[in-house]
Amino acid sequence: MRYKLSVVVSKQVSIDLLEVQSFESNVYLVKLTINGVEGLLYGDTDSPVRFMSANQIRETFENNAIQDAYLIHQSYYDEMIGNPPSANEPMRIPFSMSLPY
Repeated sequence: MRYKLSVVVSKQVSIDLLEVQSFESNVYLVKLTINGVEGLLYGDTDSPVRFMSANQIRETFENNAIQDAYLIHQSYYDEMIGNPPSANEPMRIPFSMSLPY
């Protein structure tokens, strides 16, 4: 499923779960669960929306009701230093949607 950013934000859709997927170079993608249906957030193109900071995500969704939010981060440290890939699950930590100001 794909969720279109302009629709989700303009209609102030209630979001059951917002997952921030963290990647290298401060790139974040957002996966949403709305009414039990999971999908990645897309813009007006065929590409997922790329956020460059946590605050950009908070500002984008400041008018949406969000039940739960998490940041998901997969560490590739083992592979970077030449060890075999780690079998560890990605880190899943609570993500505050409150703006710091």
